[in-house]
Amino acid sequence: MQTRIHLIRHGESAANAGLPTDDPALIPLTEAGHRQAETVAELLKIRPSLVIASPYKRTQDTSSPFAERWSAQIAHDSLLHEFTTLAPATVVGMDVYARKPLVDAYWNAADPNLMHGTGAETFIEFASRVRAFRLGLHKLPDQTVIFGHGMWFAMMVWQLQGFGFDNTISMRAFRRFQLGLPMPNCGIYTLTSQGKDAWAVKFQEDIYKALVQRLGFAPGAGAAEVLLAHPDGPPN
Repeated sequence: MQTRIHLIRHGESAANAGLPTDDPALIPLTEAGHRQAETVAELLKIRPSLVIASPYKRTQDTSSPFAERWSAQIAHDSLLHEFTTLAPATVVGMDVYARKPLVDAYWNAADPNLMHGTGAETFIEFASRVRAFRLGLHKLPDQTVIFGHGMWFAMMVWQLQGFGFDNTISMRAFRRFQLGLPMPNCGIYTLTSQGKDAWAVKFQEDIYKALVQRLGFAPGAGAAEVLLAHPDGPPN
């Protein structure tokens, strides 16, 4: 029997909208983000066997309407939190425009062991978190729904394709991959098991098109995200 796992990125956050933010874990959804969360909860017509969310506020608030619809409990997993590239204390009150030079400098260095400061993590630490979760995918029940973050999901897809993450070349290659991977707010990727640690990956385009039609705009198309050339501009 095949297992299907649905990965749902959180709705539009204050950072995605270009607003100043502080603690990455406490970045809230915008009004548009709440609308996206409510709409995707209506459009994803499956009864979940398990709902898991990152402990970050924006994912918890995105998962709530879906969980309420099915009277499901939400399990929070610390492995799912987004990549903390920059030390939170150094970017307090900054918006995405102010952070961009720091983000660019981090990725241009392409040092997988570089830690920006207290509260940040290295690229290898981030990728290892994703790997730890990935190795347990086969234990999850069919129709598990996971609410999380764009860069985290990109790393999951990257690893499922067999790519590494422990050197400068692979870090730079991942960044190019991540920037090119469509990851709109409330976009859904479905993983379907193909055997041990082998998963087919499919973007749920029909649900995304219905979401756009229902909302009247395309999630993840804000000015701040255009500046960063991707909906996942950190913090995400």
